[in-house]
Amino acid sequence: MTGREVQLIAYPRGAVRTTDFRVVEVEVPEPAPGEVLVRNTWTSVDAALRLRLREQAPAGYFAAFPLETAMDGIMTVGEIVDSRAEGFEPGDTVWHASGWRDYAVVEAGKPALGAPRGQLLAGGRVAGRHRVGPEVRPSW
Repeated sequence: MTGREVQLIAYPRGAVRTTDFRVVEVEVPEPAPGEVLVRNTWTSVDAALRLRLREQAPAGYFAAFPLETAMDGIMTVGEIVDSRAEGFEPGDTVWHASGWRDYAVVEAGKPALGAPRGQLLAGGRVAGRHRVGPEVRPSW
């Protein structure tokens, strides 16, 4: 199976532009034991990400996004489509931080995978939507 992911290809100089990013088709691995495959439906795209869109993020903040790789570390909500992890079933809605992409394989049992059994974002928030149609659109 393949899916799309958003990659930063240039650090913005001034205003953020669509040409600072690209959408690429990548192979999606099968989940291993203890992992789930999530089809992402919501991705948090907010002003705080701007601090990571530079060569070096401010000291004490999250690391800068590296160029030409998936933009990992962005809060995302999705539906489990395949599970090899106890306590998680296909159809469960979960949140994780495995990036701006159509599909993510996420290790269960880590704090980065939450809200099993259809509970949506206990105490979290989602600021942007990632469209799962023919293109992925940033919300800016």
